[in-house]
Amino acid sequence: MPCYDYKCTKCVEIKSVIMSVARHGVEKIFCDKCDAPMYQQIAAPAIVNRANLRIAKAGRRTKI
Repeated sequence: MPCYDYKCTKCVEIKSVIMSVARHGVEKIFCDKCDAPMYQQIAAPAIVNRANLRIAKAGRRTKI
């Protein structure tokens, strides 16, 4: 299941919520501290595959 980050509109509290794709966008998320509505933070997903790891490792090797 994906993890979504939400930020409170009132107290600026940030919370990570794990929910199914079917529930995402349907349920309203509220702050635990002040009960204000929270909105979703936009974040880039962390996608790592074997090709990216090979490129990263090759970039570290430098010959002098």
